[in-house]
Amino acid sequence: MSQTQAAHAGLTVKQRLMASTFAIIVAFVALSVFMIHTLKTSTENVDALYNRDFLATEAVNNIDGALTRVDINILRMIAIGNPEQTAGWKNENEAAFAKLDELTVQLGKNTAETLDVTLTQQLQRDYAKLRDGMRHQTSVIQTGDIAVAATINRTEVKPFAEQVFKTLQTLREQGKQHAGERFEAQEGSANQASKLAIGATLVIAILGVMVTLLTIRSILAAIGGEPSTVATITRTIAKGDLSSTIKVNADDNTSVAAAVVAMQTQLRDTLQQISNSATQLAAAAEEMTAITEDGVQGIQRQNNEIDQAATAVNEMTSAVEEVARNAEHTARSSSNATSAAQAGLGLVKKTASAINTMSTDVQKTATLIGELAGQSRDIGKVLDVIRGLAEQTNLLALNAAIEAARAGEAGRGFAVVADEVRALAHRTQQSTSEIERLVTNIQSGTERAVGSMRGNTELASETLVIAEGANDSLTAISAAVSEINDLNLVIASAAQQQAHVAREVDRNLVNIRDLSAQSSSGAQQTSSASRELSTLALDLNNIVGRFRLS
Repeated sequence: MSQTQAAHAGLTVKQRLMASTFAIIVAFVALSVFMIHTLKTSTENVDALYNRDFLATEAVNNIDGALTRVDINILRMIAIGNPEQTAGWKNENEAAFAKLDELTVQLGKNTAETLDVTLTQQLQRDYAKLRDGMRHQTSVIQTGDIAVAATINRTEVKPFAEQVFKTLQTLREQGKQHAGERFEAQEGSANQASKLAIGATLVIAILGVMVTLLTIRSILAAIGGEPSTVATITRTIAKGDLSSTIKVNADDNTSVAAAVVAMQTQLRDTLQQISNSATQLAAAAEEMTAITEDGVQGIQRQNNEIDQAATAVNEMTSAVEEVARNAEHTARSSSNATSAAQAGLGLVKKTASAINTMSTDVQKTATLIGELAGQSRDIGKVLDVIRGLAEQTNLLALNAAIEAARAGEAGRGFAVVADEVRALAHRTQQSTSEIERLVTNIQSGTERAVGSMRGNTELASETLVIAEGANDSLTAISAAVSEINDLNLVIASAAQQQAHVAREVDRNLVNIRDLSAQSSSGAQQTSSASRELSTLALDLNNIVGRFRLS
């Protein structure tokens, strides 16, 4: 006989049953305390994951989103330039700055266990400088000096914006790392608790069966007296009927029958207690399962909200990318317009030069025509002389004819000559008149040509002035289009940066959703372990139900 059996034989049946029952109850109580502690620890870990890690990441994302809205409002001020809208956007930015001031202070106070304090302090300093730079830039934009505003953006806004967004990204990564570590620890604890609960339940069940078998064996070993009576009693107990009443002598305290009666009583009470304990354990396990399922549903609702946020950020990313593409297309169109304006400017310059040359040529032509008119007038003077000579010749021929007539026959030949001379003088007069008429027509046409040339000269001068005005207008248009091109490039760059930030936020939300899914999986495992514990308690209650107690 082993030491355990020897020690067991030194006890009464009641002591044996009570010890066995107490051991089983203590084991189940210890298992219940362990499961409650495990569930509490899991709940605390989930609470820490949400209140520390997730809220810290949410605060970082809120700062990022508020700064992004401020940046977009400043870009709207630059692109639209409407004073009333600019004032409205400035008020929105001031409200955002107030919210950002509160967020940065809360970030430094509430996330000391999750985020690096040095980084949060650096974020507060860089954000203060970025806020002052954005306010300065907004004031300059309200004055209408876009060039100075762009300079302020490069020197006072962009460097600190890059540093702030870089620090925010680092803080996101820290939050993600802390959340991952906390989740891994929670998952390990849940797995370990599930294994320990299942193992402890199996050990307790095996221990209960072993104790029951050991008790029955010790009772059978101690049977004495009438074999038929003992056999009847043992057969009744062996059938599981503990409700029957066994009669023994009142003074019989040492017989097997008396011991069996005592054992029957104690066994009935013990099994009743085991049944009650199993029922209570099943109820506790079901309650723990319900609590765990509520936690799983809460995590699933949180996961759904994160999915909706990820979808919204994804849609915002698509919109920002579309804005970036439109801004780039506008920049290319502005660049093409600048090239076309510069080409038109060159053509206008060439046109002005050609008009200037044409005006000079017209003036020279007018001078030549004027000289031709003068020469025509000189020809008229010569014709006047020729006309006078013809008239004098005609007069002399007439006088010669008169004298020839007076001379009679002797002057006949001279009279013929005089007639010829007179006829020649008459034709000379006619030719002179014709030439004079032609010269007059030439002079009239020359004067009209001179007038036309003068009008063309004035028209060429006016056209030259118009061309120079068009040159100045095209120069101004080219400068304005170039400035618009620069603004479009700034808008495109800012839109691309915002698209990058939106994609980062989308990735972080996806990571948080994955962590929530993993937390949900761990809670479901805990719920499954609780259901298994409830099933084991029901099985134990069914085993006890095999005995007839009343």
